[in-house]
Amino acid sequence: MKLIEILEAVAVAAKELDDHILDKLESLCHKQQKWSGISHYKWLILIAIANSALFLAIASSESNRDDKIYAGSLAGLLFLLAPLLNWWEQKSLKRMVKGFRNPLRRNINALLLRYYCYMTMSFLLAAMLRVMLFEPQSMWGMTIFAAWWTTIAALLTLPACDPLPPAGGKWKEWLTQKFLRSAEA
Repeated sequence: MKLIEILEAVAVAAKELDDHILDKLESLCHKQQKWSGISHYKWLILIAIANSALFLAIASSESNRDDKIYAGSLAGLLFLLAPLLNWWEQKSLKRMVKGFRNPLRRNINALLLRYYCYMTMSFLLAAMLRVMLFEPQSMWGMTIFAAWWTTIAALLTLPACDPLPPAGGKWKEWLTQKFLRSAEA
C-alpha cells in the first residue's frame, strides 16, 4: 500500500468515528433539551463558567504569581466565550430553519481538532487510572487537568451538534402539575 492510500484510509476512518460520536452526542443533547428545555449551548456556557470559577478559586490559593495570571487568563477566556456561544446558537437555529446542517461537521480543521481531542481524552483517562492506582497523592492535579480538558473537549464537540428549536421542558410540566395538585388538595 502506498502512503497516500494509508492516509486516505485513516482520514475516512476518522471521519466515520467523528460522525458516529457526533450523532450519538447530538441524540443525547436532544433528549436532554426535551427534558430540561435548555439547549446544550446554555449547558456548555454554565459548565465553562463553573470550571473557570473553580479553577480561579483553586489558583487563588496558590502563591505563585505566574499561576494566578495563567488561571485568570484561562478563566477570562471562558467568560468571553459565552457571548460567542450564544451567537453560534442563534446562527444554528436560523440555519436549521432553512434546512441546512452544521458546517462544523464538514470542516476538516474542526474534525482534526475533535479527533486530537478524542485521542488526548483516551490518554488522559489512562493516565488518571495509573495515577489513581499508583500515586493517589497526585490525584488532585490530575482532577483539575481533567476538568479543564473536558471543558475544552466539550467546546470543540458540542457546537458541532444542532440544537432543537426552543421549547418548554418536561420537568417544568411535571413541577407545574405537582404544585397544582398540592395547591388544590
